[in-house]
Amino acid sequence: MLLMMLSLAATAVPEMTSAGPYSISFDLNTTRNYTIEQKPTWSPGLFSQYPVVIMTNNQSWAGVAVYDYSNLTDSTTLTQKDLLFSAMALQGFRNLTIDDATIDGMPAVVAVGFDPNGQSALRAWYWKDSQDCECGPVSVGRTRVEVISTYPMDVTESLLQTVHVQRNSTA
Repeated sequence: MLLMMLSLAATAVPEMTSAGPYSISFDLNTTRNYTIEQKPTWSPGLFSQYPVVIMTNNQSWAGVAVYDYSNLTDSTTLTQKDLLFSAMALQGFRNLTIDDATIDGMPAVVAVGFDPNGQSALRAWYWKDSQDCECGPVSVGRTRVEVISTYPMDVTESLLQTVHVQRNSTA
């Protein structure tokens, strides 16, 4: 039985979708029925956001959003941990934990917490183009990817292990 499950997982075809100029692929590795919705681009001036939402019966959901910043932005891991922790705390999440991870082959920060109703959520950030800056002991980048999930941890882990974001080539 275990061998059959492993072979099914190995032959799973990832979902592919697009968000603005980006292609996003992932595999939730679940039998749950879900839909993928492309949300409109949001550009408040400092950045453009290209979001995609994965929804299961309006109960569990996940999102992947790519942020293209107009200017180089601080992508230093410690700064990102502080920003992510603050963002979740301001949204009412408690019992927060923050960890380092690797997502899409890039260093990432991951936060898990509980909202006032006891619903758990995971939120992760990583930069596609972070690099050390000559301006000091910081890293900078222009393209940040955010992953949010309220799915059970096994589905969320599959999403984090398989998500891949790539800028489409221009003709």
